[in-house]
Parts: sequence; C-alpha cells; structure tokens
Amino acid sequence: MKYNIVVLMKQVPDTRCVCQDTLNADGTINRAALPTIINPDDKVALEQAIRIKELYPASTITILTMGLPSAGDAVKEGLYRGADGGYVLCDAQFAGSDTLATSNVLSAAIKKIENVDIILAGQQTLDGDTAHVGQQVACLLGIPAITAAINVEVNQNDLLVVRQLDESVEKVAAQLPILITMNVAACELRPCHAKCVMTHKNTAIPQWTAADINVDVTMCGLQGSATQVKSTLPIILQKKEQACFTSDEMDSLVAMLQNTGVIA
Repeated sequence: MKYNIVVLMKQVPDTRCVCQDTLNADGTINRAALPTIINPDDKVALEQAIRIKELYPASTITILTMGLPSAGDAVKEGLYRGADGGYVLCDAQFAGSDTLATSNVLSAAIKKIENVDIILAGQQTLDGDTAHVGQQVACLLGIPAITAAINVEVNQNDLLVVRQLDESVEKVAAQLPILITMNVAACELRPCHAKCVMTHKNTAIPQWTAADINVDVTMCGLQGSATQVKSTLPIILQKKEQACFTSDEMDSLVAMLQNTGVIA
C-alpha cells in the first residue's frame, strides 16, 4: 500500500516578540518584522506523516505552506526529515487572510495535487490559536475531519485515530480520504537526517500563486476574510508592588485579599 499524504505547515511569527511596533495599522501582524518558527503543532503533523511513510515506504509526503517566499525554509525543514516535496503558496492576493481565506487557498492547492489520501495538520497555530483551518479545509474538500489526534494507525483504506479530549481519550475509526489535526502533545519531531540534508540543501522550493492553483481571488486575502480586525491592544503584565507575609501574618493577608475583592 502507498498513501498520498499532504502536511499543512506554517511558518509563524514568534509571538513572544509581538509589541505595538510589530502590528500593522489594520491590526494584522507585520510578519516581516518578527523572527519566525515552525508552528509547534505542525511539527507533530509532519512527524506523524513520516511515521506512516516508514510503515508504507511507497507513500509520498508533500508539504504545503502559505506565506512569504521565506516560508520555503519550513518546507526544507520537512525535506530534511523525510518529506518528498512541497510548495509555498505565495501571492500578494493572499496577504491578510483569516482562517476562512487561508482554507480557501489551501483547499485549492490540495485539489491541484489530486488524489490525496491523508491530510495532516496541526490542531492550531501560535499566531491565530483558533483551531479552525483544518476543519474548514476538510469542509471545502468535502471530506471528514478528526481533530486533537495523538496517534494515527493506518491499515489499507481504514484508519484508527486516538484523540485526546479534556478529560478522556477517544478512539475513532474512519475511512480515507480524511483530514486529521494533531495535538501538540502527541510526539516530538525527529531531528534532521544528514543524508536528507545533503540531498536537499540546494533544492529550490517551488511557489504557487493564485493563478497556479486556480483559486477565486475574491475569496483570498483581506477581501475574502470573514473576520475583520477592528483594533488591537498589546497587554504587558508588570509586577508593580509586592508584600511579604510571615506565617503569623496570614490573617492580615486574608483580610487584605477580602478588602481588595480578590477573595470573598
């Protein structure tokens, strides 16, 4: 058996560095002004794809990422670990996309690849934290989605997915094609493979524009986004004062907390 696997990966700004100076006037993040990292949940999705390929070596892994040309670095990170290829979805028409517009672009690219059996993605991203994109892509493709996965077992045209819920673990059986979003706690991404690094260090990562994937540009970018940011306000927590209490002063501490409304 062999499977055509697509992994959705995103190069995200390091949100620890976000401040007022790194925000655009329209409330979106100025990504060029921030250092970037691969979204942690997406690393788990890549690792799961590689594990499936280890069991079924004839399978192929294609990485899709949307962003600036520099997002090709995320694709290369995947190639260094065992992926077979990938594309950067890069077009000025995509700028400012919310989750819906992003899903429109990603689903159009997946349709261009054709005959995809398994789509793996992170459960959510650091820069949005909505956990919407995976399900929206599945909806646009007309296939089922399973979220919050911590393990995926594939057997011919069937698979068993283990999901981590808030207070329990759930096992879900499903058929292909399917989209699965991975929980960040599932596993860690393996290190780069030296042979893969040597093979792909000079590999040029192809870019697909809106025209290449035949997507309706009115459904991309800010004009295709259902979410409109009205304003943003960075909040910086600072310790302004402190007080020390001994064990003999606990009554006074409780009284202070009651007087300030912290406790009833």
